[in-house]
Amino acid sequence: MKKISFFFSVLFLLFSCRNAELSTNVELIRIKPLLENGTKVTEMIDYLSPFQEKLSEQMEKRLGFSATMMSVGRPESLLSNLICEVLLQEANSFRETDFAVYNMGGIRKFLPQGEISLRTIYEILPFDNQLVIVQLLGYDVEALCHSIAKVGGEGVAGISFCIENGVAKDIKIQGVPLDIQKVYSVATNDYLSFGNDKMEPLANYSNIVYSNLQIRDIFIRYVVDLNSRGEYIVSKLDRRIYEK
Repeated sequence: MKKISFFFSVLFLLFSCRNAELSTNVELIRIKPLLENGTKVTEMIDYLSPFQEKLSEQMEKRLGFSATMMSVGRPESLLSNLICEVLLQEANSFRETDFAVYNMGGIRKFLPQGEISLRTIYEILPFDNQLVIVQLLGYDVEALCHSIAKVGGEGVAGISFCIENGVAKDIKIQGVPLDIQKVYSVATNDYLSFGNDKMEPLANYSNIVYSNLQIRDIFIRYVVDLNSRGEYIVSKLDRRIYEK
């Protein structure tokens, strides 16, 4: 009981302290009535109710506004493009980064038009993946693009190519044709850095930098920053990946 009380007390402080950095590590625990000598024990549920109410209040807090509804889809989409642009921007604050890659499967819901709450972002990015930057030889970048082409597209920023018969063609990094001998810096998430989700070439990196920042927190900060400047969340389709 003491451990549970301590956990929820800390959770409460994290979400109620205005001067503290926003923490978004939340675990949903389903509580069932307990039986003790045949009698329901409701004290724990009664004790936790205020914390649940406070958490719900924070999760519904408005963080910003979206100019339009953004869905996720292949070969490119408004939401996947946006997330990758945000990651590339964040990665460049650590070191010069050439492009970003994110898996469509890691984006679990659309971004609605209008008010965007903390809960909405949790639903879109429910996994606790962190931003990493890997160094990849151009030869492996080419293989990565072919892997992406085989599944019809993934989220990218800073890189472009067309898909022709399941093969990546005309690959460009920051508008410059791919050099298979060059080493590129790639922003992605730690899950993909193991070559998961059919992106095996990403695991061939020669070096990796861990940001210790969760993707979700980066996106939350981006939305909050836009809102502080009175700006809406926007994105665009620009044929960064297209089918021929």
